Amino acid sequence: MELCSFLGFNAPVFSIESTLACISYKWDNCSTRTEAAPGEKSLFWVGASKRDLRALPEAVQDHIGIALSVAQFGGRHPSVKPWKGERPGVFEIVSDHRGDTFGAVFTVRFELAIYVLHVFQKKSRQGKKTPQSDIGLISQRLLVAREDYEVRYGKD
Repeated sequence: MELCSFLGFNAPVFSIESTLACISYKWDNCSTRTEAAPGEKSLFWVGASKRDLRALPEAVQDHIGIALSVAQFGGRHPSVKPWKGERPGVFEIVSDHRGDTFGAVFTVRFELAIYVLHVFQKKSRQGKKTPQSDIGLISQRLLVAREDYEVRYGKD
């Protein structure tokens, strides 16, 4: 029996599929960093926001991910706009894909962290207006984010 030792990962190899799975495993997990880069804010997901993002088309996931990464370093991606449902410091990423529109709402109100509050597909029947249920959910998750931030870092 041979071991797959690609990039330090040791596992038995029984077939070409196993070898490819080993390489894929390492490739998929090599991009996960354990330390923040200098100047990078931590990113936290509130409620089901991360699960909701993973349910969207891959192109939308990539677009939202890039915009969040820019925000982590203090920048503002061109698809980010202030979200009108809350006070300053809450933003929305808008992503169009194949005739559908998707959004992610996040906050940069905290000095050391960014919190993703809500990820969704826009299905407004009232033009561009955000449904009241989403507004309530985002407001509620913003309170949860503040509480979490205070536990992690102390009062802001």
